[in-house]
Amino acid sequence: MLAIRDDPTAYAVSPLCARTASAILMTEWYSFCAPIAAPSMAEWMASPVARTKLPTFPLDGGALAAIRGSCGPGNPSAGRDSGSTAPAEPEVSPWWQWLMLSAALLYAEHTSGQVPVVLVSDELARRADEVLAGAAQGGRAPGGVRFALERALREGVQIVGARQYFAAWWGHDAQVADLVEAASASDDPVPSATGGATDSLFPPLMSEDAVSEAKARGALVVGTLSVVSIMKQQALVCVGGGHGEQPAVCIPVRGRRALNRTLHGDVVAVTLPGGASALQLVPPEAAVPGEDDLDSFVESSAGKPAQEDEPGADGQQAGEGPAVVAVVSRESRDLVCCLSAGDLGEAQLSSSDANNRQKAVLAVPMDRKMPKVRIRTRSVKRLAGQRFVVRVDGWQRNSRYPSGHVLSILGSMDDIKAETEAVLVASGIRWEPFCAGAMAELPPVSSAGEWHVPEAEAQRRRDLRGGPQFVCSIDPPGCTDVDDALGVAELPGGGWEVGVHIADVSWFVKQGGLLDGEAAARCTTVYLVDRRLDMLPGLLSENLCSLLAGRDRLAVSVVWTLGPDLEVVGSWFGRTVIRSSHQLTYQQAQRVLDGQPLAPTERLPLRDVEKLRTALGLLSRLSAKHKAGRVARGALELTSSELRFGTREDGRPVTVAAKEEVPVMGVVAEMMIMANAAVASRIAESFPGCSLLRRHPCPQVEDFKHIVSICRAAGLEFDCTSNLAISESIRALERELRTNPSLDPALGRVCRSLLTRTMSEAKYFSTGDCHGPEAMHYGLALEKYTHFTSPIRRYADVVVHRQLMAALAGAPPVLGHRALSGAAGVMNARHRESKLAQKKCSELYLLLLLAQRPQVHRALVYGIREQSQLLVFIEELAIKTSVWLHDQSGAPIPPAEADGACPPDPGLALAMDGEEISIRGPQGDALHRIKCFERVWVELSASPSAAHGPSLQARLLSDKHPAVAAAIISRLKASPASNLPPQRSSGAEGPESAWSDSDDSDAALGGGTHELVLREVAERARQRQRGPFAQSLPGESVESLLRTSGRPSPGPASSGPKAEARLITGLFAAMYPRSEIVPQSADNMAELLELQGKVSRARARLMSCCSPPGSAAWRRREERLKAHEQALSDARRGLLHPRGGS
Repeated sequence: MLAIRDDPTAYAVSPLCARTASAILMTEWYSFCAPIAAPSMAEWMASPVARTKLPTFPLDGGALAAIRGSCGPGNPSAGRDSGSTAPAEPEVSPWWQWLMLSAALLYAEHTSGQVPVVLVSDELARRADEVLAGAAQGGRAPGGVRFALERALREGVQIVGARQYFAAWWGHDAQVADLVEAASASDDPVPSATGGATDSLFPPLMSEDAVSEAKARGALVVGTLSVVSIMKQQALVCVGGGHGEQPAVCIPVRGRRALNRTLHGDVVAVTLPGGASALQLVPPEAAVPGEDDLDSFVESSAGKPAQEDEPGADGQQAGEGPAVVAVVSRESRDLVCCLSAGDLGEAQLSSSDANNRQKAVLAVPMDRKMPKVRIRTRSVKRLAGQRFVVRVDGWQRNSRYPSGHVLSILGSMDDIKAETEAVLVASGIRWEPFCAGAMAELPPVSSAGEWHVPEAEAQRRRDLRGGPQFVCSIDPPGCTDVDDALGVAELPGGGWEVGVHIADVSWFVKQGGLLDGEAAARCTTVYLVDRRLDMLPGLLSENLCSLLAGRDRLAVSVVWTLGPDLEVVGSWFGRTVIRSSHQLTYQQAQRVLDGQPLAPTERLPLRDVEKLRTALGLLSRLSAKHKAGRVARGALELTSSELRFGTREDGRPVTVAAKEEVPVMGVVAEMMIMANAAVASRIAESFPGCSLLRRHPCPQVEDFKHIVSICRAAGLEFDCTSNLAISESIRALERELRTNPSLDPALGRVCRSLLTRTMSEAKYFSTGDCHGPEAMHYGLALEKYTHFTSPIRRYADVVVHRQLMAALAGAPPVLGHRALSGAAGVMNARHRESKLAQKKCSELYLLLLLAQRPQVHRALVYGIREQSQLLVFIEELAIKTSVWLHDQSGAPIPPAEADGACPPDPGLALAMDGEEISIRGPQGDALHRIKCFERVWVELSASPSAAHGPSLQARLLSDKHPAVAAAIISRLKASPASNLPPQRSSGAEGPESAWSDSDDSDAALGGGTHELVLREVAERARQRQRGPFAQSLPGESVESLLRTSGRPSPGPASSGPKAEARLITGLFAAMYPRSEIVPQSADNMAELLELQGKVSRARARLMSCCSPPGSAAWRRREERLKAHEQALSDARRGLLHPRGGS
């Protein structure tokens, strides 16, 4: 059976019909008329081309004129019957009806009656009934439509309305029946509380013409609705700005009637009673939370999960304040929901879905900013306890809730996979397996090992497999989609050759193919905690395209020729064949670079280790030189927080830690930036009007509020007039933090994190859209930049590869400006969705972990809001969040000293005094003081909510809380020795040999753990230079530890190196009671700290040396490093001493 719909926007095959032999064939015949403009449609239908595509039947001049008039521009009768005196109805225009009938006749002729052809159209079904009943009126429709209708009926085409079609052919499917009835219900009035259907809760919305007229008069503005509280019916309409940019102004809208059936994310028109000058505007930074913090899902410390009760009162009366009067465009997205508490209880009590009758229930979205949705279903029992996807169909004026229908069921509410699927749906990501046509375009091999580089293709490329370049890749552990590799070769006459080799995906994925279409639709690989959603099939992404070690692979390369001073003297672009020698992890490469021994599982051939160290050293110096040039031009060093989770077999998280950073990550990143910038300049030179580049707009000045306050606290002014001024201000702040003992060094990291938040979103664009300063990359300080180095996981890179090949061949551009600009918009949207999904998935796993086991962390207060809200930065997890100092009733919450909820004390009060907030007692005395830029203890937990998922709770802990002492011990014990900063041995008697014979000590204590503890203790001692030791390690907690270990306490009045040494010894003995060695003295500790700093600085200076190895400058820095390393080794031997010794 072939079914044709009257919806001109239906491009895809219906997923409901795809499960049977039925198909909606709009895609095929719509392509006949897609390139034709509406005013010329009638002429085209009478042309010879149309007659080769459509069934032949007479089309007289009267019919042609009627069709031309009905679809001509500005015809008020378009979409109405000719001669009709009835009011205009929303119906399909005559020319479109004629095309539908023509398509139906085309299929009827080709199938010769063997397959029933059904045309689904309410309007044509009505007219067919008139024809069959002999009641058709000659002047009601154009002659062509009437003739085609009569012929279609003679040929056996069945013309039915939508309800008749679904009732006759889909009545057996409850899901389809639910969908049809839900769609029908969205058009039918909802009975009111008084029994009628005319009571309206909301005012009507304005028409498009009325909105345009009012906007021209300045009576309304258009912006994006951002819901603040769905329970209190409060929202903001953000005017101006774009994706990743702060709005210019935010207008508050309060009350159910004022919101007028709009949803979060809708673009709406808002009235301005009294004019714009009378509005109380909201600052944009207070209205729109940042993407990198956890404020969006933080509750009050004593907050309760959101209740599933009715929305708040109507709020303001009509005309009192801003109100939504029209919806310009709806935010099209699906909602992840569960049944409301009342409907869930009823479903659980019911034994089955009785009588297969439809029932109206309320679905509660996980997104707290969305209202409940009324759905009609026959499967209430099946929805109980499940997460399911709902699509909103409409919202009637007399209904408190929008209506919708169920699309799919994700799984049980306590299933981690279902919760992750919910994250994908909420982020707008719809992932489906690759279609059969796309898979058929892959190389015809049964396994990756069968594929080899074609000899003819190798002859056309530069072959680097046996050449002088030593090629290797450096990626995270477990990486299988290896996009890039680096090659280094020393030239005979002096100088170097350095290559960045990128997987040649464009050779496998041909432009215009089905596989190319699949990749273009996905645009990016999505990395989640538990899985990876690939942009390309696994045969390509993990094998044939991936630059695996020891395999011949196709690549597109950028090769630079460098002089002895590392200046670029020549560049080459082209296709190559490479064979990577090694696939290193970042940590493995760092150990090779530092000269550290590798783990047994990481052993490399000795002949290659020195080659790798030389190559990595050169790349380190080259990247440092290139980065220094960018920084001098104003490049900003931004930070990104990424959490890594350990999971159980069932997928639930058990551990969390911030991503480990090693210096070699920056080396690889800088080499990729060099390649991207070089390719951007090359393609922009060849295609100045249609190159795919990436731009980064400059941020708004008002976005630097918190950074300005931090700099002022350090006695510095923050200059944000340019990227160079910002970069210099941040570096000046970090210099001040290193020398000012009253400031916490972590403020520098907070500053860079806040700087990342203020940045606008970088975007792809066609060079025909903007030029000059608007096209530059603000953060990287580059005039031209693009993405070239990750084609396995980014479709933009595939397009850039094609553009580069066209530029090198002197061929025309692969995409014109118009097509490229549209593709760039899709890329930006997909990348935004991918980032959102990764962020939400990481938040989900963190909350699930905190729901099982709360964590206590030391946090830095970097801001205090007037609402008694602390902004804190947790350095261990590299995240920012907020802590409320009052509960929902407004009662102050003092720092907790014990487990359990603390009842509110009516005698307490909060007081703000500049950058300080205090909790005062009944007599007005300050019981607790919290200043900006000081350290506090914070407990992170998560409160469960069946409907919305877990929510973060953060509360302050007193130093006396038992969890603080436990957190200190846990922090000292839990961190793996592999997380230690790398140390370079200067000889056989290196730093490790100082305690390598301690195997008979505590079973849990090894050489690496000794060093871990000493470094932790060193960090505590370092705090002595920045304030009292108790500021980092509270005295009450230390007393508890020492009492547990039986060690004498230094006493509250004790201070200085000797007291600190006793404290260190007590901590060490409390953790490892059977250890045979202990720290000896605070003097040795101070010497160790100083030497460790000297070694780190000397190593950094050597790695950043731009002079070639063996030069005088190089030797001086190397000798200085060796001297500091030897002194550090001697100091470590004196640091540990046998227990009971002198």
